[in-house]
Amino acid sequence: MAGFSIDEILSKNKAAAPAGQALQVVMLPAENIKPNPENSIYEIGDVSMLKADIAERGLRSPLEVLPAKNGKYMLLAGHRRWTACRELAAENVPGFALLPCVVRESHGSDDDLIALITSNATARELTDGERLRQYLVLKKALENKKAAGNLDGRVRDAMSRITGDGTGTLGRLNSIATHCTPQVLEMLSKGEIGITRAYECSRLYKVQQEQYAKTGWSSMPNITDSARRAAIQYLVEDGLADQLRRFDYVEHEEWNYYDNLDARKMVPITLEIDTVGALRLEPKSQYTVTVQQLDDEDGSEVTAETDISPRDYFDQARKLYIDRDALKKKKQAESQKKTAEKARKAQSEKWEALAREKMQRFDDWKKVAQAKELGLVFREYPTADGGRIVVMADEVTRNDKADGIPYGNYFVARFAADGKRINRDGSSAAMNWFCQWYGSARLDMIIAEDLKTREDSDER
Repeated sequence: MAGFSIDEILSKNKAAAPAGQALQVVMLPAENIKPNPENSIYEIGDVSMLKADIAERGLRSPLEVLPAKNGKYMLLAGHRRWTACRELAAENVPGFALLPCVVRESHGSDDDLIALITSNATARELTDGERLRQYLVLKKALENKKAAGNLDGRVRDAMSRITGDGTGTLGRLNSIATHCTPQVLEMLSKGEIGITRAYECSRLYKVQQEQYAKTGWSSMPNITDSARRAAIQYLVEDGLADQLRRFDYVEHEEWNYYDNLDARKMVPITLEIDTVGALRLEPKSQYTVTVQQLDDEDGSEVTAETDISPRDYFDQARKLYIDRDALKKKKQAESQKKTAEKARKAQSEKWEALAREKMQRFDDWKKVAQAKELGLVFREYPTADGGRIVVMADEVTRNDKADGIPYGNYFVARFAADGKRINRDGSSAAMNWFCQWYGSARLDMIIAEDLKTREDSDER
């Protein structure tokens, strides 16, 4: 029986006999030939066209087999041809009870596996699932030979010579095999995704891979609430403490600090927290820190990620670093301001109420003119500065229930002590339109201010 070595395999001369010897082909009963379990990495697929060719022209290439127990043989190369022949025999097509075979000598399980892969690697176009399975078992077999001192050079170079794949392709297959989740590997095996999509998945964190495999995009889950609280506590009390404790939390709000905060000064750190696990914190920008929750078993894997900004930790920093004495003084000042405002408002309401009483007694005001044929009456209210306020009321709109002047429609003009028309607030106006007659808007406030002025003058 002709044997073979690893050198013959790697140089792709496994089908040749030793120099000067003819290839020894023997006819073996088809029923004594069994498939090789290691061939499960490949798919037999549809052999109908191959079966038709063999039925017409015969089996032109012998099968390669290894001796097995009890007079049986195990396929080394030719599983698709053997399958086609078995189907022809089952259909009672004559001539397939005995099959031409080359019996090889076993050189050990790893060499036998390498020989099987060599016969399949370039014989036909492999599916992406087959290529990955082939990569995994071939790499293992070659690594075994390397460890035993039976392989010179690098494993990857040997794989490239056997499969015809370049180092780039082998690198992608290695990344897929090493980093992809079982779910992604299963999708690749079933043909749901290809090598390219699987390789893209291998460059992501495992928590992102299945979503990316299905959709071509992925997002990261947010960290848990407890992890978020722990990260914020660290940032406030340690990571950014030197910057945060300098801020004035009494007079300024959160947005005042953005230009004075630089998260990039924080040193990246990985924290071990009993209730959360491992958290990695590192600056992302001037204002943002990225917090990653790490896998308990593999610290290089991120299971969740969230960005933390000042708005997330400002309140906690304020509670911790605020100047209590300054806050107390500010609250006292605000309280005094509210008390003063309340008193001012009460006084204002008092004078406005008195002003409305004056307005309700409009009929007692001095009449300065009347146009009976027009239904108009003019009355005046003397002001403390020696001037006067003249009100022209439309008598047709008499309304005794009004809260002020007992007419629905009236107009007002104000005059200084010298008789010149002035603005409603008593000031002189450069533009004439300020001095025109105006409607009833807040006449009560004008009179209220005048009443207050009178009282202040009397007190002085």
